[in-house]
Amino acid sequence: MTPQRIQRMQLGHVTARLLRRAINIYLHYAYTNGTVPYTVRSRVDFPDSAPLGELLESDRFEISHSTGNGDSQRYLLRLGNDRYPHMKMGLASCSGDSSDYVFVVDTHDRHFRIDPDIPGADEIRELQHYNDHIKQEIERHWEAEGIPTQRIILEDYTGASCRFDAASKTVLIVEDEEPIADLERHILECEGYTVIVSLSGAEAIRAAEKEHVDLCLLDIMMPDADGFDVIRTLKARHLKHFPIIFVTAMPEERVDKNLADGFIAKPFEPQYLIEKIQKLLNRRRQGE
Repeated sequence: MTPQRIQRMQLGHVTARLLRRAINIYLHYAYTNGTVPYTVRSRVDFPDSAPLGELLESDRFEISHSTGNGDSQRYLLRLGNDRYPHMKMGLASCSGDSSDYVFVVDTHDRHFRIDPDIPGADEIRELQHYNDHIKQEIERHWEAEGIPTQRIILEDYTGASCRFDAASKTVLIVEDEEPIADLERHILECEGYTVIVSLSGAEAIRAAEKEHVDLCLLDIMMPDADGFDVIRTLKARHLKHFPIIFVTAMPEERVDKNLADGFIAKPFEPQYLIEKIQKLLNRRRQGE
């Protein structure tokens, strides 16, 4: 498969035909036995000529809206997979000022914490790994077909203002999707920050115990301990000496923003991330 050049995409560039292409790729990887449930097939039964606005506003899609993040919007279509009916495909605007949209896969299995002592905990974790694998395969194929994803938006960061000049500030990135964490690291290192990456909540706690941290970018939906648990643990151990920004695909209405010092909805523009960090660090410096 030869990768296509991926262009930035605004909502006006999206057509029902493109939406169908993205859906067909999703279904190919989500239903490996080739049997797509009737309820799913009926949900995606629309002509290529259908007006996009009518499709997105129909009851096929769940719509969520983030008010504090450049009016970010998410249109989610529950398609499931052959083992888990709640996984969703979506079209989401990037937080920031660009009005770019990307396609997303929401595994929808990180909204609850797994107690390791409950019966079936290992099976649930195995299912999460399975869902993650499907998500990665779908997004990889989308990108190969020229369909934009969050990873592509971050990878497209040109770093025109790259300084590599040690901003003397250290940012802890807590993100369980390693490719996204690596791209966030690149963006921030390009801006002169020292970066520590933790791929789980437990790693984040250990990093806060051992390293000096000036600011933390914290995902919420992680398999071992969610972002809320991480903050509570940091506070309980008297380790929260730095501001925290939630960076999450969790619907804004489900986020307790009082626990953190800022909020960024995924997907997001790199420049929006940088500006949020700079503003928070400047505000903290002015308050010292």
